[in-house]
Amino acid sequence: MAFAVILEIAPEAEKIYGLFQDIKIDNRYDVAAAYRQYKAKLPEDLELSNAILNEVFHAITLPQANTTSHKGAFLSCLAEKVDGNVVIDSRNSFARGRVPDYFGIFNEKNIEVRGHADDYLGVYQKENGFIHVTGEAIDNLGAHMSGGEIIVDGKARQYIGNYMSGGKIRVGGESWDYLGDYMTGGEITVNGDACRPIGREMGAGAKIYLNGRTNPRAISPDAMGEIYHKNELVWKGGKKVA
Repeated sequence: MAFAVILEIAPEAEKIYGLFQDIKIDNRYDVAAAYRQYKAKLPEDLELSNAILNEVFHAITLPQANTTSHKGAFLSCLAEKVDGNVVIDSRNSFARGRVPDYFGIFNEKNIEVRGHADDYLGVYQKENGFIHVTGEAIDNLGAHMSGGEIIVDGKARQYIGNYMSGGKIRVGGESWDYLGDYMTGGEITVNGDACRPIGREMGAGAKIYLNGRTNPRAISPDAMGEIYHKNELVWKGGKKVA
């Protein structure tokens, strides 16, 4: 392959890249189905090092790579094949310095992302999953996650933890709109400023911790969970705590 000469990737990475190019996704709009399809077509005995994983990551983010694919889902399947903790460096990638959408889907590994992450990082993450991002995350961080922990050192944007049922999300910087939408359980901590609305349709079993500037009117009136500001309980069961 011509690109392999340009990128100077290892033969193992080139082979996996070729597999990625050849797999045709049946439904490009169903990422969970794409994940299962990739997983079924990868060799069961495939073992990867972090070095090879990163080479494949850089290859599949090339402009000429399969554009009808789910790059994050494919990368997630590969991450499961790494023996031990996963370290992926997105800082010098072709994908704007971010791991692609849906990376970490159904995650049960210990993952460190050095750089930024795109949308839906850690979606559907399970109990044993752990993701640490040294940079920033975009929208839908930890959506539908049921356990584990996601830590983002920088800011995260909209819909953090929407529909999450368990686990913990910690954001070092600010958060944008729709924090904790429809979450039924778990905890979200935002150390920077938080925008409105907060906790829309939030269930009674969920908790949000806010440590930055927050307008009290930003809390959604239908938030049934517990919301803390600088460790003080300020909202519970759909009403302000006196």
